[in-house]
Order: sequence, then structure tokens, then C-alpha cells
Amino acid sequence: MRFLILTATAALALAIAVPADAGAPKYKGKAIVPGSAIGGVKVGMSKAKVVKLWGKPDFCETDQYKVTSCRYLNPNRRESYGSFRLRKRRVIAISIEKTKRLRTAKKIHVGSTMTAARKAYGIRPPNNQGEADRTRALYRKGKRCTQFYGDLSNGDGLVSQITVGLCEVKMYDGGVK
Repeated sequence: MRFLILTATAALALAIAVPADAGAPKYKGKAIVPGSAIGGVKVGMSKAKVVKLWGKPDFCETDQYKVTSCRYLNPNRRESYGSFRLRKRRVIAISIEKTKRLRTAKKIHVGSTMTAARKAYGIRPPNNQGEADRTRALYRKGKRCTQFYGDLSNGDGLVSQITVGLCEVKMYDGGVK
């Protein structure tokens, strides 16, 4: 009986002791290129190329707009580390969360202040965009967009998600305008 309890306890400890970054994409490079790429994944890539670069996503689902969203999840909290969206089997948007390793050439990353992101990219202050506890800042260059999504619970807000891709994609929910 003691052996059974010890074995069960050891198995539970191993199950709980999942590395903090388990489930995270295997980013190639540390760059976020506004409107174009994150961690080596570029707008226009095929799903097969993304999987080769970042690894297999935890799940993919297709919405009513025929946009497929694929996510990489943290096994402990079931939070998203990153995602990519496809239409006609090509990447149209890439998002990251929970990692400070990747940054733009202007040194903006998850964890930067929303004020710094707005200043770096010449984005005007918010105009009641977002929810009561969140804010968004959209940088548009031609047909490509970069959205910085922030959490207002920390003063002026810290960037909690960065999405790059085609402007026609609603950056915050994966749908199409």
C-alpha cells in the first residue's frame, strides 16, 4: 500500500512539474517584423512551413469566415503562447503572448508599456478602443498591420499580445472584416 501511495505521489509530482515554457513555439530568431513576421514565421507561409519552424500546434479550428486558427498552449494553465491564422492554407496573421524574448527593431516586446509601443510606431493615444481593462494600438503600413494589445491593470498598460498580418484580419479575434 505504501509503495502504491509513493508511486502515485511521484507520478503526480512529475505531471505537475512541466517546464514553464512547455508548449511554447520553437521560435526561429528573436525578431518581430511589423506587418510581416514573428519568430521566423512570415505572412504568406504555408502551414507545413510554420510547423517545421515552430513545431506542431496544440490545436487548430476553422471559423465561419474559413479562417483557421492554430494555437500553442501552456499545458499547466492552458493559456496561449502564440498562434497563427490561415486562409486558403496561407498565413494571414501571427500572434505571440507570454514571451519577452521576441522584439521589434524598435525594442518593443510583450511586457513593454503601451505608451512605448505607441511612441515607437507613431500611434495616437487610445480613443476608447478596447474593453474596460484592455487597450489596443494598431500600426498600419499599406495592407499590413501590427496590433499591440495591452492590459490596463498596470497603469498605462503593458503589452500582453502582439499580432502582425494582413489588415483585413480582425487582429483580436481572428475574423475577417
